[in-house]
Amino acid sequence: MNIVSRVDFRTEITALSPVSEKAAAEFRSALPDLLSQVRKALESGGFPPGEPPSAQQMEFVLDAQRFFGLTLASVFEFGLGDALADEMEWMARTFRGRGIGPSVLRRICRDWMIALHGAVGTPVLKETVPQLELISAHADDFFSVPSRGQAAPDPGSSTFLRHLLENRKDDAVQAALVHSAKHTIEATVKSFFLYSLEAIGLLWCDNRISVAEEHLATANARWVASRFFASLKRHSGRRQSVSVSAVPGDEHSLGAELLSRYLDFRGWTILFLGQSMPESELIRALEKEKPGAAVITVGMIAHLPAFRRSVIELRNRMPDLRIFAATSRLQARPVLEALSDGVPGSFEACDALLAETGKRHES
Repeated sequence: MNIVSRVDFRTEITALSPVSEKAAAEFRSALPDLLSQVRKALESGGFPPGEPPSAQQMEFVLDAQRFFGLTLASVFEFGLGDALADEMEWMARTFRGRGIGPSVLRRICRDWMIALHGAVGTPVLKETVPQLELISAHADDFFSVPSRGQAAPDPGSSTFLRHLLENRKDDAVQAALVHSAKHTIEATVKSFFLYSLEAIGLLWCDNRISVAEEHLATANARWVASRFFASLKRHSGRRQSVSVSAVPGDEHSLGAELLSRYLDFRGWTILFLGQSMPESELIRALEKEKPGAAVITVGMIAHLPAFRRSVIELRNRMPDLRIFAATSRLQARPVLEALSDGVPGSFEACDALLAETGKRHES
């Protein structure tokens, strides 16, 4: 996408009237039916001649359109129209890496618009269809954005990543230990572990590694992190306990696990609850364990509704609980800041916020 097209989309999308609370709620309520209708429409075929997705591509398209719908629901609910450009560029990048063209994105938009006409009222159509029309009109622009890699923050970062991808776990542990002997632990976490976490995601996004290779590298990162932190001298214990978990519905927990290991190293008593925990179970666990603070990681805009529901319920049941959100999604920060007690921008910042919270409890 050239800069003019990118600016044009952002200008046009932000110029639209925000989706009303009532329309967003109706869209959310109709979402299960909409997802089912769009899936059936895509499976029925009817793609342009010479461009029908293969069976493997179609499987990916069907999964992508589900997240597309969930993302739209969050965008409407939280007024994040200006975030759609980034979301669509990411989606187009994953499509392009698998040989899927912009015509498929336009087809997805068309099927969503058709499904909306049969599932919601005219007022909701007037508020939501223009967003889909703009995405469809700019489909070619999203696909023309060049895929950029992630710059390695440290000379050893790329080597550490290669160790993970090539299943050389012991070498990765040793590399992390050597680096931490010359730098701070925080620098090693950022330059090695967090860098690799993002780089592995980008490699999968561009289809440069398979799902199996992505899972192997991620599992290796988890194993290496365990060995690395186990070798460190833990700071003296602190009184406050802290729960760490991924937002309910999020299947990716490595970021949350790395944070929990870092906070454990810093001396906190950690209750790590992992990923994909139902909202009711998360709340039940926190009520039982009664931590002094809860840190919830949010990796996708699509998971913002689950975060809000969880926070509202926790506020009702545990009004003294301090709730922090951890995210790398800049578009989500304003929403998370409004819902939580803080959105730390780094592991160190999270440690500092928890320390501040601990002092308040002691006083």
